[in-house]
Amino acid sequence: MNKKYSITTSNKTFTFNHIPEGKYKVIAFEKIVDFSDQYFPGKILPYRRAADFSIYDKFIEIRNHWTIKDIELIFE
Repeated sequence: MNKKYSITTSNKTFTFNHIPEGKYKVIAFEKIVDFSDQYFPGKILPYRRAADFSIYDKFIEIRNHWTIKDIELIFE
């Protein structure tokens, strides 16, 4: 099952609640366009840069009543 869960933040802290148990991959990107919550790959004409993104290189296992902390995503 390939369900996607998303959240928007302005304080660089993400909190996901009520996600079913399982293993998840975390992908984060900046929102640089107002008309979509999808990743923006940029445009050549007129030029608009692509959004920065980061992918956490490990799966995160979610279990009932667990709290997972200290996952850092670095944008370079």
